[in-house]
Amino acid sequence: MTRSITTQAETVGGAIKEALEILQLTMDDVHVHVKRPAGTSMFGLRKVLAEVTVNEKEKKESVQEEAEEILAGVRIHNERLEVRFGKQHYPIIVPSTGVELRINGTECTERTIVLSTDSVECSARSEDIAAHFVIRLDEHLMIATAIVTPGKRITRTLQDSPWKQVLNIQVSEKVDVYNELTTEQLVEELNNIGIDTGISLNGIRQAVNTLECTEIIVARGIPPIESQDARLDIHLNFKKLEDDEDEDELVDFREHNFIPTVKAGQLIATYIPAVQGSNGKNLKDETYKVKPPKDIIVRPLDTVDSVVHKLYAKIDGRPVIEWRSKLAKIYVNREYRHASNVNLESGNIHFEGDVWIGGSVHPSMFIAASGIITIMKNCTKASIRGTKSVFIQGSIFSSTVTVGIQEKVITMMVNDLTEVLLYLRNIESALVQIFTLRK
Repeated sequence: MTRSITTQAETVGGAIKEALEILQLTMDDVHVHVKRPAGTSMFGLRKVLAEVTVNEKEKKESVQEEAEEILAGVRIHNERLEVRFGKQHYPIIVPSTGVELRINGTECTERTIVLSTDSVECSARSEDIAAHFVIRLDEHLMIATAIVTPGKRITRTLQDSPWKQVLNIQVSEKVDVYNELTTEQLVEELNNIGIDTGISLNGIRQAVNTLECTEIIVARGIPPIESQDARLDIHLNFKKLEDDEDEDELVDFREHNFIPTVKAGQLIATYIPAVQGSNGKNLKDETYKVKPPKDIIVRPLDTVDSVVHKLYAKIDGRPVIEWRSKLAKIYVNREYRHASNVNLESGNIHFEGDVWIGGSVHPSMFIAASGIITIMKNCTKASIRGTKSVFIQGSIFSSTVTVGIQEKVITMMVNDLTEVLLYLRNIESALVQIFTLRK
């Protein structure tokens, strides 16, 4: 059994809404019969309320009833709205974005029932969104960026639809992008925010021609050039090079004590003078000051030559650079002094010059020098090689002491043989690759 109710309100829509709330139904579940539209009495003295009857649909309707029901409907055909009415049924229109719906001259934006006495106008609304831009300055007022959004011309047309009692009107869109910005507009905006220098005409031309949302630099200040502090470039390696060592070879922990040495005439360091920077100016014509450079004082001692900011060793020995605040004192120490014992902790000693040992030399340790070697205590099962002379104040136990020019020759031969050994290893590696490919 279906339900039915008759309600009155100031408008037909209000009466239908009240009836639906009472029945707790939706528009798809009922038939609506408008008995009387809203209006006024004959002489216009009082309002006449709209009266509608809302009947609940039966769950199962015949094909004939469905055919009769479709007689009341609305459709879009050739971009025009067409409406037809049934005996007791009225079509409903739901406008979407971009649709302009007017009933009796009043614009409707929500779900609306159309009566046979209504004047209905429906059209697609086109839009023209102008291009616009925003000027943004960076934190230091050095760069002005134009954030450009091109314009859009949106042309909409009503989409055709079949007959429906409830029609949700849809539109199709065609979007044309254009940019009508001018150079004068951007320059005027820059002037308005106080920028009249550093304007980039090339950037402005890009901004007025782009068809994409983008950011373009349209003005740039004069950036400062920072000062460069004076410095001392060292041309020596104070760490032992390990690139040529084979990972598979045994490691001699006695050789960890690397003592940097120089030959007479070898470049030790280069003094790079300070360079004063230049001030900059931002887009507001404000000066951006740079800090003055920091200088250093280089003081070479009598064992170092200074030639046009370059520092060369006068003698063989150990280079020393001592820093005291901004003062750098550079000299070459002819003698290497080791006040304690020579053992695994200190490592072996190789030095171009004189060596002075304040303690003893432990077993299996090695000392080599191109000058005089002085050992203040004992020497046990060690190897000592000096080019000029060796002086041992304590006792010697089962040690090898070699003195003379042959030590220098041996050192040279060892260096040459090291290069030959590396060359032979490369040949061996190449032969292994050849035999592998032949297999």
